[in-house]
Amino acid sequence: MTGPEAALVEAALGDPGCSDDTLGRIAEIARGAGVDRRLKAEIRRYAQEASAEAASWAPYWRAEAVGFFRSLPLWNVHRMS
Repeated sequence: MTGPEAALVEAALGDPGCSDDTLGRIAEIARGAGVDRRLKAEIRRYAQEASAEAASWAPYWRAEAVGFFRSLPLWNVHRMS
């Protein structure tokens, strides 16, 4: 992030009157820095962990419930892509 980009982000933090144009520019800066790719990868990892946890419920829950809770976290990730 360049000096002007950092100044823009810092000025926007905590500013409830931040304009849509400024928010759009901050999103461009974040994408350019790879933040969106890293966040999506992290979200996918947590969804996979949640799905694996739900799979461990099989001895205690009905198969339909286990299937639903296993698919839900990953469904949300796919919906974001």
